[in-house]
Amino acid sequence: QLRDKQLIGYLEEVQRAGPWRSNDILSGVRSGSAARAWLSEVRVSPVNHLTLMLVGIADIERINSQYSRDVGNSVLSAAGERIRQLVSRWPGVEMIARIAGRDFMIAIGEALTADHFKLLAEDIVESFAGPTVVNGREIRASARVGIATGVPNESGLALLRRASLALSKSLTRGSAKIHVAASQASPEL
Repeated sequence: QLRDKQLIGYLEEVQRAGPWRSNDILSGVRSGSAARAWLSEVRVSPVNHLTLMLVGIADIERINSQYSRDVGNSVLSAAGERIRQLVSRWPGVEMIARIAGRDFMIAIGEALTADHFKLLAEDIVESFAGPTVVNGREIRASARVGIATGVPNESGLALLRRASLALSKSLTRGSAKIHVAASQASPEL
């Protein structure tokens, strides 16, 4: 009975810690479900700043079909590591997660200017200029970035939707590699 009580206590402690602690097995960063669970608890305020940068690996479908899904998975794994290493120098990074297939999220809780976020996004895009080596082959993948900065009283999930729309626009053929979402109260940048 003591052992059962210890196990129940442990499980309750894990549950209280929050579901946002799980990692994506492929990339090593937080999982999409972990990111959404964390964002569901976040509300932006004048003292609680949050900007989401979504990074899409634009060529993953081509890589999967041209080489294989295993090669594509290796590229995504390398992308997670590349993003993690790059943002480790950035101020205020709250979370890095792979939120879906080819898409990664960087949550930044620091009040920076739009120009500063664009410079950070340019660093990400440039970091994908070189190839990823998989099984001795050089595989080229490019990154696109969507940025959304939270406005007071915006939920984390609403902010994620705006960042997703910005990423979608940046992934459109012929568009800029970086797209900044308009705030709910201002025109698009």
